[in-house]
Amino acid sequence: MFLVLLAAILVVVALVLYINFAQEPLDTPINLKELPEIPPDEVHFTDEQIVRFEVQLTDSDPGVRFAAICALNTAAQKDHPGIGPILVKALGNGDPRVRYLAANQLGVIRFAPAAARLTALLDDKDTDVIAGAAQALPKLQDDGLKAIMKALSANSLQNVDRAMIVLKQITGQSFGQGEQGRTEALEFWAQYKKSSQNPQP
Repeated sequence: MFLVLLAAILVVVALVLYINFAQEPLDTPINLKELPEIPPDEVHFTDEQIVRFEVQLTDSDPGVRFAAICALNTAAQKDHPGIGPILVKALGNGDPRVRYLAANQLGVIRFAPAAARLTALLDDKDTDVIAGAAQALPKLQDDGLKAIMKALSANSLQNVDRAMIVLKQITGQSFGQGEQGRTEALEFWAQYKKSSQNPQP
């Protein structure tokens, strides 16, 4: 047990050092090839550590925030209870790297309650975060579809075209752009709900 805990601590310390010495501005694009990969089978976290990582997501040091979200994502891969809601909360983090990694992991673990928050991120100011949300929503399948359609019905998405791209990935159907796309998507949704309520024999 001591060796496992020591290994976990060393991984987190290594991530913090990696970020602190990388000397990259916070708003630089995320290079997915440079993100550290932590084999989930080799690291196990206690509930106390999970709480500590959640607190560290609001640390003033971007390296600490990055290390914390990486650790939480590793815990999520191990189906650690309670990680989903923590990652959903992280979608509102001021650090775009935290938002991106949280969105990506919510898709990986197919956490359906995140669908509405992920849909809202299609209007995020950071392109990487938008991409993370767009990649995660199709993995939520019907829940992702419902969340996007609810946002389109309420006309709460500023960039409708991004929603159309995600809808195509979920449904396999192409829609127009802008207001025309929204209208076509809502018509599709009405037919979809009708066919779901009255399945063919």
